[in-house]
Amino acid sequence: MDMELLKLIGLLKEIEKKSREIYTIFKRQSDNDIHRQFWADISKDETAHIAFWEKLRKAGEKKPLKNPFYEIEKTISQTTTLLERVKHIKKTAVKLKTTENHIKHAIVLEALLLNPAFTILFRSVKTQIKQKTPETTYHDHIQKLIDFAQENLSRQDFILYSLALESAYQQSTDIANLISRIDGLEALIPICAWCKNVRKKDGEWVRIEAYIMNHSQSEFTHGICPDCKHKL
Repeated sequence: MDMELLKLIGLLKEIEKKSREIYTIFKRQSDNDIHRQFWADISKDETAHIAFWEKLRKAGEKKPLKNPFYEIEKTISQTTTLLERVKHIKKTAVKLKTTENHIKHAIVLEALLLNPAFTILFRSVKTQIKQKTPETTYHDHIQKLIDFAQENLSRQDFILYSLALESAYQQSTDIANLISRIDGLEALIPICAWCKNVRKKDGEWVRIEAYIMNHSQSEFTHGICPDCKHKL
């Protein structure tokens, strides 16, 4: 496996482990059985995420994984900073005593975990290995926290924090969708040797301009190259 990609996977796994430790602290601090069960469930989700990263690491040792990042060094640097922020939340967590503070810090934490690096890698490996990624259940994970916040925060705080979390989720998804479309252009594209039309996945043949515009943010302007100009 690409050593840089392996390093990134290790960082993402460590972030999930620290998140689980934070939720375990919240569970211990809770004085309500319902609340303790909630944090136990959230911790269980993180355990599943940790297992995914470990399986991905092992899969990469058997079969090279494609690196979906154009500047992976920059992604590693940003993810290292993200890990430090999660560690800071953990240090703060031991001082928190109320359910309200637990929820607010959990939402901040989950917003950090919605870093596009997670989703981009989920999308990339999904096509390379036969394994479900946390992306398939992550919306439920987020919704679980939002529902708990609605029950235990003031209306004003709930609106503020839930909107921030939902916005982070949508932004992460949008970026991952864009990267997926760009990656689609890097795949093997079936093109007619005569007319240069491109065959889509559904079998339809379209002009190459239409294909590229549909899979990226690019648009075309038309002119005449020097060779064709001489033929006129």
